[in-house]
Amino acid sequence: MTEDESRDEQIAKEFAQIRVDELLVNTTTMLASIAAIRLAEEERDLEQAKLAIDAIKALQRPLQNFLDDDLKGQLNGLLASLQMAYVNAVVPASAQEPSAENGPEEADGAA
Repeated sequence: MTEDESRDEQIAKEFAQIRVDELLVNTTTMLASIAAIRLAEEERDLEQAKLAIDAIKALQRPLQNFLDDDLKGQLNGLLASLQMAYVNAVVPASAQEPSAENGPEEADGAA
């Protein structure tokens, strides 16, 4: 057996021991970390952050039957936090507040 064949056989044995649900949980954790980093101002890359968030959301359904209620709640909370951070990064805080020109009366429709 050549060295390459031996290495390939060893890799195949290692892959055979991997549980897909555990791999998906680890992948979700990595994606969440990457999304958080990409949402930080110093590393901001909204396209990559959105892709990571969308990938986490896509992995939620296949994982539902393998996670206990606590982990499901953590995953839902994590996803919600990342989605809110993404919205806050896309829409600056100044755009979310009523402008000074439109006083409370005008903002409510009263003149």
